[in-house]
Amino acid sequence: MQTKIEQIINDFNPEVCEKDRNLAIKLLGQYWDCLGEEITKMVANKHKFPQTTQNYYGGYLQILSFLKECKVNLSMAGLILILAGANIEGVKSAIKITKGI
Repeated sequence: MQTKIEQIINDFNPEVCEKDRNLAIKLLGQYWDCLGEEITKMVANKHKFPQTTQNYYGGYLQILSFLKECKVNLSMAGLILILAGANIEGVKSAIKITKGI
C-alpha cells in the first residue's frame, strides 16, 4: 500500500518539495488506516449506479462533503478518494466545484 500512496502523491503534485511529499505520504497513510475501508465502500457504491455526471464527479462531491465534515482537508480528501478507486478526473472536477472554481 505504501508504494501506491507514494505514487498517488507523486502523480497528484509531482513538483512538491521532499519535506512536504514525505509529510503527505505519512498523513495519507494515517487517514487511509482510519478511513480507507469505509471510503472504498462508498466509492464502490457510487460506481454501482449509472454514471449521471462526467467521471462520477457528482457522487464524489457527496463523499468529499462527508470527509469535510470529518475535518479532512480537501486536497487530502481527494487523495483518499483516488486511493479508494475513484476516477482521478472526476475527483479533480469535484474538488474544483467544491472550491467554486
